[in-house]
Amino acid sequence: RAWDLTMYVNYHFLRWESFGLDIGMRVRPQQLARFGSVIFEPRFRASYAPAPALVFHGAAGWYSQEVTKLMNETDVISIFEPWIIVPDYLRASDAAHFVVGIEYDLSERVSLNVEGYYKPMFNLFEVNEKKFTAGAPDHVNVAGTSYGVECSVKWLTDAVLMQASYTLSRARLNIGGVSYTPRYDVRHVVNVNAGLELGD
Repeated sequence: RAWDLTMYVNYHFLRWESFGLDIGMRVRPQQLARFGSVIFEPRFRASYAPAPALVFHGAAGWYSQEVTKLMNETDVISIFEPWIIVPDYLRASDAAHFVVGIEYDLSERVSLNVEGYYKPMFNLFEVNEKKFTAGAPDHVNVAGTSYGVECSVKWLTDAVLMQASYTLSRARLNIGGVSYTPRYDVRHVVNVNAGLELGD
Protein backbone atom coordinates (compact mmCIF):
# COMPACT_ATOMS: atom_id res chain seq x y z
CA ARG A 1 0.00 0.00 0.00
CA ALA A 2 1.78 3.12 -1.15
CA TRP A 3 -0.86 5.36 -2.65
CA ASP A 4 -3.68 7.58 -1.45
CA LEU A 5 -6.93 8.73 -3.06
CA THR A 6 -8.54 11.85 -1.60
CA MET A 7 -11.52 13.88 -2.79
CA TYR A 8 -12.99 17.07 -1.33
CA VAL A 9 -16.50 18.48 -1.75
CA ASN A 10 -17.41 21.96 -0.53
CA TYR A 11 -20.58 24.05 -0.36
CA HIS A 12 -20.22 27.82 0.11
CA PHE A 13 -23.33 29.79 1.10
CA LEU A 14 -23.28 33.36 -0.30
CA ARG A 15 -26.88 34.54 -0.03
CA TRP A 16 -26.54 37.07 2.83
CA GLU A 17 -23.65 39.45 3.54
CA SER A 18 -24.05 39.16 7.33
CA PHE A 19 -24.00 35.35 7.39
CA GLY A 20 -21.40 33.01 5.92
CA LEU A 21 -21.42 29.23 5.80
CA ASP A 22 -18.96 26.65 4.49
CA ILE A 23 -19.73 22.95 4.64
CA GLY A 24 -17.16 20.50 3.31
CA MET A 25 -16.36 16.81 3.27
CA ARG A 26 -13.00 15.14 2.71
CA VAL A 27 -13.51 11.63 1.32
CA ARG A 28 -10.66 9.10 1.44
CA PRO A 29 -11.63 5.75 -0.15
CA GLN A 30 -7.96 4.67 -0.44
CA GLN A 31 -5.53 5.46 2.38
CA LEU A 32 -1.80 5.06 2.92
CA ALA A 33 -1.99 3.35 6.31
CA ARG A 34 -3.30 -0.19 6.66
CA PHE A 35 -5.52 0.88 9.56
CA GLY A 36 -6.44 4.35 8.38
CA SER A 37 -8.92 6.62 10.09
CA VAL A 38 -12.46 7.37 8.98
CA ILE A 39 -13.28 7.56 5.26
CA PHE A 40 -15.45 10.69 5.63
CA GLU A 41 -14.02 13.79 7.32
CA PRO A 42 -16.65 16.56 7.68
CA ARG A 43 -15.65 20.24 7.90
CA PHE A 44 -17.85 23.18 8.93
CA ARG A 45 -17.36 26.94 9.29
CA ALA A 46 -19.90 29.69 9.96
CA SER A 47 -19.74 33.43 10.59
CA TYR A 48 -22.29 36.03 11.61
CA ALA A 49 -21.85 39.82 11.49
CA PRO A 50 -24.62 41.63 13.43
CA ALA A 51 -22.80 44.92 12.70
CA PRO A 52 -20.17 45.93 10.12
CA ALA A 53 -17.46 46.10 12.80
CA LEU A 54 -18.38 42.89 14.64
CA VAL A 55 -18.11 39.26 13.48
CA PHE A 56 -18.73 36.02 15.38
CA HIS A 57 -17.31 32.85 13.87
CA GLY A 58 -17.02 29.16 14.61
CA ALA A 59 -15.63 26.07 12.96
CA ALA A 60 -15.48 22.33 13.51
CA GLY A 61 -13.99 19.43 11.63
CA TRP A 62 -12.41 16.00 11.66
CA TYR A 63 -8.80 15.66 10.49
CA SER A 64 -6.45 12.70 10.06
CA GLN A 65 -2.77 12.10 9.40
CA GLU A 66 -1.21 8.89 8.09
CA VAL A 67 2.43 9.93 8.16
CA THR A 68 4.36 10.56 11.33
CA LYS A 69 7.79 11.59 12.58
CA LEU A 70 10.03 9.03 14.28
CA MET A 71 11.03 10.85 17.44
CA ASN A 72 11.38 10.24 21.14
CA GLU A 73 9.89 12.72 23.63
CA THR A 74 12.81 12.11 26.00
CA ASP A 75 15.47 13.24 23.50
CA VAL A 76 16.94 16.64 24.39
CA ILE A 77 18.02 17.25 20.80
CA SER A 78 16.76 15.12 17.94
CA ILE A 79 19.29 15.30 15.08
CA PHE A 80 17.48 13.02 12.65
CA GLU A 81 13.66 12.92 12.42
CA PRO A 82 12.51 10.79 9.48
CA TRP A 83 8.87 10.79 8.34
CA ILE A 84 7.21 7.41 7.73
CA ILE A 85 3.78 5.99 6.91
CA VAL A 86 2.10 4.73 10.10
CA PRO A 87 3.18 1.08 10.66
CA ASP A 88 0.67 -1.68 9.96
CA TYR A 89 0.23 -2.57 13.64
CA LEU A 90 -0.98 0.96 14.57
CA ARG A 91 -3.99 3.09 13.66
CA ALA A 92 -3.54 6.42 11.86
CA SER A 93 -3.85 9.56 13.99
CA ASP A 94 -6.99 11.68 13.87
CA ALA A 95 -8.49 14.59 15.76
CA ALA A 96 -11.59 16.73 16.08
CA HIS A 97 -11.16 20.51 15.93
CA PHE A 98 -13.56 23.03 17.53
CA VAL A 99 -12.96 26.78 17.22
CA VAL A 100 -15.05 29.81 18.25
CA GLY A 101 -14.06 33.43 18.01
CA ILE A 102 -15.00 37.08 17.74
CA GLU A 103 -13.53 39.87 15.59
CA TYR A 104 -14.10 43.53 16.37
CA ASP A 105 -12.86 46.61 14.51
CA LEU A 106 -11.81 49.15 17.14
CA SER A 107 -11.30 51.71 14.36
CA GLU A 108 -10.74 51.79 10.62
CA ARG A 109 -7.12 50.72 11.14
CA VAL A 110 -7.16 48.66 14.35
CA SER A 111 -8.90 45.30 14.81
CA LEU A 112 -9.14 42.84 17.69
CA ASN A 113 -9.55 39.08 17.36
CA VAL A 114 -10.18 36.62 20.23
CA GLU A 115 -10.36 32.91 19.49
CA GLY A 116 -10.65 29.76 21.57
CA TYR A 117 -10.07 26.18 20.48
CA TYR A 118 -10.40 22.63 21.78
CA LYS A 119 -8.90 19.57 20.06
CA PRO A 120 -9.32 15.98 21.28
CA MET A 121 -6.75 13.73 19.57
CA PHE A 122 -6.87 9.97 19.03
CA ASN A 123 -4.30 7.31 18.04
CA LEU A 124 -1.27 9.56 18.32
CA PHE A 125 2.10 7.94 17.71
CA GLU A 126 4.52 7.55 20.64
CA VAL A 127 7.56 5.43 21.53
CA ASN A 128 6.66 2.28 23.49
CA GLU A 129 8.34 2.81 26.87
CA LYS A 130 7.40 -0.79 27.85
CA LYS A 131 9.30 -2.48 25.05
CA PHE A 132 11.18 -5.16 26.99
CA THR A 133 11.42 -7.85 24.27
CA ALA A 134 12.38 -7.81 20.59
CA GLY A 135 8.85 -8.86 19.63
CA ALA A 136 7.16 -5.96 21.39
CA PRO A 137 6.07 -3.04 19.16
CA ASP A 138 8.40 -0.04 18.87
CA HIS A 139 5.51 2.44 19.08
CA VAL A 140 2.01 2.63 20.57
CA ASN A 141 -1.16 4.66 20.00
CA VAL A 142 -2.01 7.22 22.68
CA ALA A 143 -4.75 9.82 23.18
CA GLY A 144 -4.46 13.49 23.99
CA THR A 145 -6.12 16.89 24.17
CA SER A 146 -5.10 20.42 23.28
CA TYR A 147 -6.95 23.64 24.09
CA GLY A 148 -6.32 27.33 24.45
CA VAL A 149 -7.24 30.96 23.81
CA GLU A 150 -5.53 33.46 21.50
CA CYS A 151 -5.95 37.22 21.47
CA SER A 152 -4.48 39.35 18.68
CA VAL A 153 -4.49 43.03 17.75
CA LYS A 154 -3.75 44.21 14.21
CA TRP A 155 -2.92 47.75 13.05
CA LEU A 156 -2.99 48.31 9.30
CA THR A 157 -2.24 51.41 7.24
CA ASP A 158 -1.46 51.84 3.54
CA ALA A 159 2.23 51.18 4.16
CA VAL A 160 2.57 49.52 7.57
CA LEU A 161 1.21 46.34 9.13
CA MET A 162 1.74 45.58 12.82
CA GLN A 163 0.27 42.62 14.66
CA ALA A 164 0.72 41.35 18.22
CA SER A 165 -0.81 38.22 19.73
CA TYR A 166 -0.84 36.33 23.01
CA THR A 167 -1.80 32.65 23.34
CA LEU A 168 -2.56 30.71 26.50
CA SER A 169 -2.68 26.98 25.73
CA ARG A 170 -2.30 23.50 27.19
CA ALA A 171 -1.63 20.03 25.76
CA ARG A 172 -1.88 16.66 27.51
CA LEU A 173 -1.22 13.06 26.49
CA ASN A 174 -2.62 9.92 28.11
CA ILE A 175 -0.81 6.57 28.09
CA GLY A 176 -2.25 3.66 30.07
CA GLY A 177 -4.27 5.95 32.33
CA VAL A 178 -1.29 8.22 33.06
CA SER A 179 -1.69 11.82 31.89
CA TYR A 180 1.38 13.97 31.23
CA THR A 181 2.53 17.12 29.45
CA PRO A 182 4.37 16.50 26.15
CA ARG A 183 7.47 18.45 25.24
CA TYR A 184 5.69 20.55 22.60
CA ASP A 185 3.32 21.97 25.24
CA VAL A 186 3.94 25.71 25.66
CA ARG A 187 1.81 27.60 28.16
CA HIS A 188 2.39 31.20 27.05
CA VAL A 189 3.27 32.41 23.55
CA VAL A 190 3.73 36.03 22.45
CA ASN A 191 4.17 36.91 18.77
CA VAL A 192 4.87 40.31 17.26
CA ASN A 193 4.89 40.81 13.47
CA ALA A 194 5.60 43.93 11.45
CA GLY A 195 5.53 44.64 7.72
CA LEU A 196 6.43 47.66 5.63
CA GLU A 197 5.28 48.36 2.08
CA LEU A 198 8.23 49.93 0.26
CA GLY A 199 6.27 50.89 -2.84
CA ASP A 200 6.99 49.98 -6.45
